Amino acid sequence: MRKLLIISIIILSYVSISNTYTYFSKDHIIKQIKLDRHWNKLIDAIIQVESKDDSLIVGSGNAVGVLQITPIYLEQVNKIYGTNYTYKDRFSKVKSIKIFNLMNAKYNPEKDLYKAVKLHNPTAKRSYYNKVLKEYQKVKHTKSVN
Repeated sequence: MRKLLIISIIILSYVSISNTYTYFSKDHIIKQIKLDRHWNKLIDAIIQVESKDDSLIVGSGNAVGVLQITPIYLEQVNKIYGTNYTYKDRFSKVKSIKIFNLMNAKYNPEKDLYKAVKLHNPTAKRSYYNKVLKEYQKVKHTKSVN
């Protein structure tokens, strides 16, 4: 399975751009895989802090779902990307993660972990970041949810 994944990544590394091909080095691919692992660990950690992985949880300020997405957060993503996510979509773990990733693609394309936490909960105190960091360190493996 791992060999198939590596072969797939190498094949996908040849990206067609205006009839030219760009080759990504093995180091670049490995760096991207590590970044994705860290990113998925961060998402899992935020989910644990926000909801303990409960998709149906309703928090304060109309925040709901595993990532406690607020209406304004959802509306911002819809406005930026022209998407049609509904308030009900916030109860879907998969859609909530997509919404989170879209927001970060716009305002945090480098996938800076600290910036992602701050972007997700801009009014949170340092203790919130510490809780996320503690959960992040607990995450042993990640499931790809992107």
